[in-house]
This record gives sequence, structure tokens and C-alpha cells, in this order.
Amino acid sequence: MRILVTLLALVISGVCTASQGYIEKAGTRLEIKDSVAVLDEQVGKLTIYLLPSRLSAREKKRMKAGNAMMVLLTKSSPDNSKWGWYPYATLEMRNTPADFSSAEVLRSYYLMVYGINKKNATDNLNGRFSGNEVLRNYRFDEERVQFRFSGRQDYFDIRWQLEVNAPLL
Repeated sequence: MRILVTLLALVISGVCTASQGYIEKAGTRLEIKDSVAVLDEQVGKLTIYLLPSRLSAREKKRMKAGNAMMVLLTKSSPDNSKWGWYPYATLEMRNTPADFSSAEVLRSYYLMVYGINKKNATDNLNGRFSGNEVLRNYRFDEERVQFRFSGRQDYFDIRWQLEVNAPLL
């Protein structure tokens, strides 16, 4: 019985710790259901992939090996009534040296949104964590990155509210 309760707790905690939130462009909403992070210490870049469906263990392994785009371009639509392709977003933070230890060392972000309204269309946003963009509860360690990030970019008609809990691949 104790083993069953422990397994149930692990399953529930895994579900509860998945990333969630949304990115919306011109009224079309992309619900975020999973995320993974890739740290490139040589160039000082932390990339978080924001995804509308869960990744399999095999897909995570391929992404870790450097095949992220091939994984995402071959995934099926998370909602065939909205898309005939796989929409997603990436959030990049850069720092030289590669220090992502606290919110205080983060200066800016780059958010790339792919395919929310049209296949092969991207919106590329650069910003600072101020004004319309708010970063809260940031935590980074050797295993995962966690934070809440909300904001909007009126020029591109994009807004987002994210609760990220991404394992580092």
C-alpha cells in the first residue's frame, strides 16, 4: 500500500509540475502543456521550448542531441481544428558568462512564436523584463528552470502568461 501511495504521489507531482499557460496571437490561443530547456554554456544561452503537447522520452533524447527543430517539425498538430502543423514557441535568455542563477542577472529575452496563425510564420520579440513583461518566482538549478512570465507586445498583437517548469535536457 505504501508503494502505491508513493507512486501515486509521484504521478500527481509530475502532472502538477508540467509547464502551463498560453501564448495568444490575434485571438488564436496556443495552450502550453509541456516545456524543456537546453543550456548552451559556450554561447551563454538558455533556450526553453514551449510546447502544446507532451514530449516522449525519445523526443527529449533527440532534442538533447541537438535535433530540436527536426523533432518539432515532424510532430502532429495538437488540435486539427486549428492547425494542420505543430505550432510552438521558444524563449531564449542570454548571458555572458553563462550565468542564469537568479532573476537579477537576466537582462533580456527573445521570444519566437511559430505557426499560431499561419504555417511557417514566426513572430520574433526581443524585450527586457520590465514594463509590459513581468518575470516572477525565477529558480534555476542543474536540473530545471522555473518561473512565471507574463507580458504583451501590442505591435505583434501577442500576449502571454506562462508558468514554466522545464527540465534541463
